[in-house]
Amino acid sequence: MLVLVLGLAASARAEDLKPTDVSRWDGFPGPTVQPTLREGEAFVTIPISSGPWKESGQLSFWLAPVVAAKPDSLVVQGRFHRFEVPGAFVAPAAKPAKIAKGSYVQFAVAATPTMAVNIGRVKKIAKDGTLSIDYLVVDDLHTVEVPPSRVRPLDGTLAWGQPISFPIDGQRALGWYIAPGRDDQHVWALNTGLAYELEGATPLAIKEFSRGAKVLAVVRTTSVFRDGKDQPPRQYLEPAVIVGVRDGGLTYKIKSAKGESMDRSVDLVFAR
Repeated sequence: MLVLVLGLAASARAEDLKPTDVSRWDGFPGPTVQPTLREGEAFVTIPISSGPWKESGQLSFWLAPVVAAKPDSLVVQGRFHRFEVPGAFVAPAAKPAKIAKGSYVQFAVAATPTMAVNIGRVKKIAKDGTLSIDYLVVDDLHTVEVPPSRVRPLDGTLAWGQPISFPIDGQRALGWYIAPGRDDQHVWALNTGLAYELEGATPLAIKEFSRGAKVLAVVRTTSVFRDGKDQPPRQYLEPAVIVGVRDGGLTYKIKSAKGESMDRSVDLVFAR
């Protein structure tokens, strides 16, 4: 397990931070990557709010304003302070993608780390390229207008922000891809919000399913007690069947192999 060190004191309270304070991941183990984006807005993987980079800190995907570019990192503005983001944790500039009505996408409403990158479904595309996207806030369905520069397709590849499966405890679990790791066998990914180098990553596909479809789903999140301490939770992927579709394909009712029925959001249900 990784031990990460924070440049900005992890004990600092949000109200004590200055907007110009910079949180760094000192001793980032690499790889060293030069960000392809140098100005404007960047999709990045950074701690939630003012939290730490270290092992116990929760990270997520954000769109943030770029403050400064360095050879191997970007400094972006967060809600309470700034983050110096290792180049590997900065999403490469996305090539223009053909996004059709009904596609599932990642998007950010605004370039400010107050709301993480979300997953939604394209409802309409305007002539100027602006996308109307349906998405869920808790259990409520909302529609928002988003420029194409703030939208990334979910295309089932090993790319920043995309869902993956990886082996752990003899099972497959859900992760979210960040970047290549130290070699061809490793990738950086989020596992329940914690950043790790993982092996055996395989892309997962988010798509529209009909009733009766056989899928893989996160049925439960399981913690593991080992070597005298709690290990990070696992979101195991288990076989399930779609028994209902809600919210325009953003929520599914599934039945697990054990016969349990439950609702799961689209980011927890994948093609087998």
